[in-house]
Amino acid sequence: MMRRTVLISIAILFGFFVLLWAQQQAEAPSVLDNSEQAGATLSTGKATILVELAITGEERILGLGGREALAPNTGMLFVFPHPALQGIWMKGMKFPLDVLWLEEERADMERGKTRLRVVDVKENIALETFPKVFFPKAKASYVLEMNGGSAKSIGISVGSVLTLQK
Repeated sequence: MMRRTVLISIAILFGFFVLLWAQQQAEAPSVLDNSEQAGATLSTGKATILVELAITGEERILGLGGREALAPNTGMLFVFPHPALQGIWMKGMKFPLDVLWLEEERADMERGKTRLRVVDVKENIALETFPKVFFPKAKASYVLEMNGGSAKSIGISVGSVLTLQK
């Protein structure tokens, strides 16, 4: 009986440390600063934005939360399975963001490019807004988060078309 209790205690302790390690790995902040981390690019015709893709539910929930900074002309592109009024919050953010909601206009699978049209923009969202959730005016399948002020400086607004290349 004593041996069984010790083995169960060791298994529980081991499980706790595995969960703790996994949580630290998921929350480890990284500053997006090169194309190896990016995964894709968005082009406006005048500027290119390196983007890290957030495809899984866990990646979308974590987003850019916990990161100290984001390099210029970079961002995170959230990819959703279907168009909807995708809500975005500032949980865990340490710098203001521009949030752009995009909808697929046309995909060219042969060349690996997708044209995305901006359906809504919220600029310079402050950290203090959490727990407020921001929603777009139209359904979107993609959400782009960039440093606050980036959309205006690059010249992106509602109706702009960006080309996604993976």
